[in-house]
Amino acid sequence: MTREGLNNTISDEELVKRVSLDDHKAEDLILTRYGPRIDALVRNRIGYNNDDWEDIAQEIKKAVVCGIREGNYKSEKGSLAAWICGTARNQTIKYFRQKKIAPKNIDTVPESYLAREDYEYMEREEMVNAVKVTINELPEKYKNVLVLKYIEVKRPKEISKQLKIPLDRVYEFSNYAMTLIRKKLKERDLFQDYSD
Repeated sequence: MTREGLNNTISDEELVKRVSLDDHKAEDLILTRYGPRIDALVRNRIGYNNDDWEDIAQEIKKAVVCGIREGNYKSEKGSLAAWICGTARNQTIKYFRQKKIAPKNIDTVPESYLAREDYEYMEREEMVNAVKVTINELPEKYKNVLVLKYIEVKRPKEISKQLKIPLDRVYEFSNYAMTLIRKKLKERDLFQDYSD
């Protein structure tokens, strides 16, 4: 069985048990499973053009493995993914404090976000920020249609009239923009397609 196949058959709980017993293959499997997500979270949090992201991601991966070995992860407090997200959050906050700089997201991270221990909320906020960044990266014609449709909550006919484009183009731009967003989020490992 390939490593990827093995990676999908062993539960997080089993991997945590193995890591706590100093099983290096289990460590590799956890990092294979969650490494791309850690990379995406860090890049989203500190900025896609920041050269420090790889160092921070490596520190987080090291902290995750060490934390599991030391028994810091408790499954009764939440999922491994949420715990890893919290570890990533703490390490990026540490980075910002050491550098004495503000986060490079579209919006600054609100204080309430930094203080919360609700990891599902943090994952949702990371996704919201990633979607904002992704929408801002879209070509203007697609971005305009999405803003009018989802932010200003206009009907397709109103959008067509305002942008002076045919109605079928409004639908086409909207659908294609959503396809582009999914593709970009997938590249950043922030979107899972469950249709397969």
